[in-house]
Amino acid sequence: MVAAVGAYVYLGEKPPVATGELIRVTAVPIHQQSDLPAAAGMPGQVDSFDQVIIMAQVRLHNQSKIPLFLHEMYASLELPDNVDRRSIAANKSDFGRAFVAYPQLLPLKGEPILREITIEPGQSVEGMMLFPFPITGAQYDQKKSLDINVIFMHQKTLTMRAPQ
Repeated sequence: MVAAVGAYVYLGEKPPVATGELIRVTAVPIHQQSDLPAAAGMPGQVDSFDQVIIMAQVRLHNQSKIPLFLHEMYASLELPDNVDRRSIAANKSDFGRAFVAYPQLLPLKGEPILREITIEPGQSVEGMMLFPFPITGAQYDQKKSLDINVIFMHQKTLTMRAPQ
């Protein structure tokens, strides 16, 4: 009986429809300060802003016999004390704007992976995903894990864990 169930599970188990590889994951901490002008009779103040931009170079491969329709991409970041953060990948226009706003990202720039693309059977696509997180670089350094998730229409989500 155990052998029959084992054979059924082994032979009936289908491989995932897609595989993914994180070629490179780079975290760029951004810290900006701006002096706010003083109102009449009041001192000005400094406004600071911190975020970490995750740049992930990813390769996706369709190993199924049907086309895959990429729907969405997001990153999940687990911080200490079981605090989870999630960031949706920048769309095409925001992807381009990030390199204008933060020129320090330019050396990392590549072609983005776009939403709503079709990956044909046997085809691979490669490109960049950009995820902004409103945290400091020190908070990012204390992360427990970083997962890059790709959602396909009518298929299971592909999750790729970034190396620590």
